[in-house]
Amino acid sequence: MAVEASLGRERRRQNEPSSYLFLYQSASLTILNAVIPPRLQSPPHNHLTWAVIGLYSGREDNIFYRRDGDRIIERGRQDLAPRDVMVLDTDTIHSISNPLPHRSYALHVYGGALDNPARSLWNPFTLEEEPFHLLTLLKYEREMMERTAGKGG
Repeated sequence: MAVEASLGRERRRQNEPSSYLFLYQSASLTILNAVIPPRLQSPPHNHLTWAVIGLYSGREDNIFYRRDGDRIIERGRQDLAPRDVMVLDTDTIHSISNPLPHRSYALHVYGGALDNPARSLWNPFTLEEEPFHLLTLLKYEREMMERTAGKGG
């Protein structure tokens, strides 16, 4: 595929958390290449900007949530296969997972900067809302992968 040939494949260990290569960043537009390890699950999070996700290799399963008082509840799902494109509204809360035994790759385009201090993520074990920090997201991804591996998954 042309996208894979242009971006190349990241050489990473299979059990590392996701990685994001920023291809372009400004106050009004962010483009990144997302590398999603096998069996990864992300905690629920928002972006507070519109987003267009295009999967070019592997699979990305999305769970969408809505606020219900001080918690969130599942409201739907959408699974992406190569060449699928998904549009997210500015108020979307979602989590992603890669159910495959190999990495998945997607281009993410956002209508703004991702370093918005108003962003949130939800603790995947308690579903409590927290301020979004990339290091916290990666920590939760690692913990979720360790728990899954401990269950033989």
